Amino acid sequence: MIDPILNQSPQLATEPPAYQPQFIQEEVLLYDLILRLQSGQYQYIEQNLYEANKLAVNEIRRETVQDAHEIHYINFFEFEVNQICNLGPQGLTLLQEWQEAMPESGYAHAIEAQYWFCWAYRYRSTDTIDKVSESMWLAAQACASRMYVAGLKALQLDPSLWIVPSTIIQSIGAFNEPEWLHQLILTGQLANSEIQYELPKKPAPLAELKTMLQDSGLDITQPLYCPTTRPAALISPLIDRKIIDDKEYWLHASLAIHPKQFQLFRRYINFLLPRWGGSHERIQALIASPLCQHLSDIERSRLEHEIWRDDFAGNYADTDSEPADFRQWLTKTKKQMNSALYPFHRQESAMWIVVSLINRDKMTEALPYAQIALEEEQIDDDDHIIALLNITFKHPEFIPSFVATIKHSALTRETIAARILYAFFCDQGLHGFQRNPTIAEQWFQDAMLAEPQNPIWGGLISTFTEAEDYQSAVLLAKKGYELSNDSATFQLAYLYEQGLGIRQDIECAIKLYQGLSHSYLQEACGNLYVLYRQQLITCRTDDERRTLERKTLDTIIKYEQFDGHNAIYALLRLCSILRTPEHIIEMLPRLQSEAAQGVPEAMAALAAIYGSKKKGHYNYHNGVLWLMACDPENALLEEVKQTVFENSFFGRIKLAWVQAGIEPHQLPGADNNMV
Repeated sequence: MIDPILNQSPQLATEPPAYQPQFIQEEVLLYDLILRLQSGQYQYIEQNLYEANKLAVNEIRRETVQDAHEIHYINFFEFEVNQICNLGPQGLTLLQEWQEAMPESGYAHAIEAQYWFCWAYRYRSTDTIDKVSESMWLAAQACASRMYVAGLKALQLDPSLWIVPSTIIQSIGAFNEPEWLHQLILTGQLANSEIQYELPKKPAPLAELKTMLQDSGLDITQPLYCPTTRPAALISPLIDRKIIDDKEYWLHASLAIHPKQFQLFRRYINFLLPRWGGSHERIQALIASPLCQHLSDIERSRLEHEIWRDDFAGNYADTDSEPADFRQWLTKTKKQMNSALYPFHRQESAMWIVVSLINRDKMTEALPYAQIALEEEQIDDDDHIIALLNITFKHPEFIPSFVATIKHSALTRETIAARILYAFFCDQGLHGFQRNPTIAEQWFQDAMLAEPQNPIWGGLISTFTEAEDYQSAVLLAKKGYELSNDSATFQLAYLYEQGLGIRQDIECAIKLYQGLSHSYLQEACGNLYVLYRQQLITCRTDDERRTLERKTLDTIIKYEQFDGHNAIYALLRLCSILRTPEHIIEMLPRLQSEAAQGVPEAMAALAAIYGSKKKGHYNYHNGVLWLMACDPENALLEEVKQTVFENSFFGRIKLAWVQAGIEPHQLPGADNNMV
C-alpha cells in the first residue's frame, strides 16, 4: 500500500521555521460533572452552577460582542450533561442519587430535564423527519414527557432556573406541547397528576419501543406524575389581556426570570423561520418589540442576520444560476456584509460572495471579499476554508493571512478542516511551521476523534489534486486512510487509479474502492464500474471474462440501487457487450421488458445480443427488428450498429437487404406498436 510519492511539488518546499506548533487539549468539561457525581460532591456542583447563573444574569455586555457568562452557563447544560447521556441508565442513576441526597436541589432536576431532552433528540435523530419510525417518535415523545416533568419540578424548587423554560421552547418546537402541559399553564392546575405515555397497541411495536428505551433507562411501565399546580416561577399566560401559549409563552416565561437574555432569542428565531410556519416579517417584528429593547445594536444585528442566513447560508450561486438572479443575490449579500455589526457575520457574507464567484469561474472578482473574510483571525466553516485554500494556489499573496487564520481556527477548534491543515503543515514543516510529527499526529487524532467520517478530508485532498499539488494530496489521503476516513480513502483510490503523485496501481485502487462503507459506496461503485469495463477489453480467456463480467454486473446493479448518475444507461450498455451465456440469460427478461416499454438502450442491447453469433442467442432478423425500432439518434444504437451489424462491407450489404424487407408495423416496442 505504501508507495513512493512522485512528482515532488514546490508547494511543499520547506520554509525557515518561525512558528512552534502546539497542541492544546480541548476543554470539554466545565466542572467534570461525572466525576463529581460519582464522588458525591453535590454541594460543589450546586455552588458552581449557582455562581455561573449569577454571572449570566448580572452580566454587563450590552456594547460588546461577548456574552461569555451566558454561553458558559448554557454550554454546561448542552455539552457536559451530554456526557451523562452517553452513560445511559448509569448516568440517570447518578442524577437520581443526587436528587435523593439533596431533595431540595432544583439543579438535580434541571439537569435531569436536560438529560431527557438530549435523549428525545437522540431517538428522533435522523436526516429527515419522514425517516423517523413510529418507535423512534414514541420514544422521543416519552423522553419529552419526562423532560417536562423534571423541568417543572426544578422550577418548583428553584425559581431562578431560566434555563428550563428556555429548553422547553426547543422541546415544544420539536415534539409539540402535550395537552396536559398546556392545561397546567392555562388554568394553573391539574386534577390528575399521572401522565399517560402514548404506546403502540400491538405487542411487537411495544416490545421494540421498550427495547429502544433501555438505552436511556426510561421504564414506561412505571407511572409518571407531574406537579398539579403551575410553579410560582412561571408567569400567567394572560399578558396584556391576551392569552399566549406554545413557544411564545415559554419565551415570556424564561424572560420573566432572566430579562436580559440574548442567546434565547437566537434559538427562538429558528422557530419563526418560514420552514417552521413563520416569516421574516415576524422575526423583524420580534426584534422591534419591547421584548428585545434590552439588546444592544450588535445583538439586534446578529438576530437580523438570521433572515439573510435563511435565504443564503449554504445556498451558493453557481454557473447554473441565472445572471439576473445572481446580481440580485450579490447586491443583497453586499448590503448585508456592509451593515453587519457582528464581525463573524460580515465574514460569513463575504465568504458567500467568494464561494459563489469561484463557482462561477470569477476568482479574480472574489479576491477583495476574500481579503475582507481574512480580516477575522478565525473561520468556523469548513467549506470557506476550502475556498480560501483554493485561492492560495493561484494567489500566493494570500498564504500568510490564510495560514494565520488556520492557526487560530485550529487552536480554538472552530473547524475540522483547520485542525487537519494545522496538522499537515506541522507534519511537513510548511508555511513557517517547525516540523513536528508528534504534535501533528496529536492534531490528526484530535480531528478524527471529533468527527471520524467528516467528508472535509476528501474536500481538502480534492483541492490539492485540482491544484496539481499531488504530493500534498497523496500525503493527506494516506493519513486519512490510516485514520479510516472514507472520503480520504476514496480520494486515495482515485489517486492510485489515475497515477497522480504516486505509481498507478489499478488493483490497489479497486481494493480501496471495495473497502469503502455505505457513505461512499455510490461513488465507489461508479468508479469501479469504469475500471472493470476497461479491464473487460483486455481479458484473455473465457474464464477471466466470465469472472470480470460478474463483478462488473454486480457493481453496476449496486450502483443503480443508489440512483447513481446514468446507472441505468451504463447497465444496458454493459448488457450490449456481455458474452457469457448465463449472464445474458440473467439479463434478458429485464432487457425485453424495458425494450417493450420503449427504452432505447434496452432495444440497442437486444439488437447486439440477437445480432451477434458469439452470444448464444443469434437471431439476425430479431436483431435487425430491434435495431430499426430504436431511436436512430441513440448513441448506444450507433455503437451497436457499427460493431455488430456494419463491421464489414458484406455486413452493411446484409443489413440493408434485411431492413428493406421489414415493414414499419412489424417493429417491436410500445411506441412502434401504436403506429
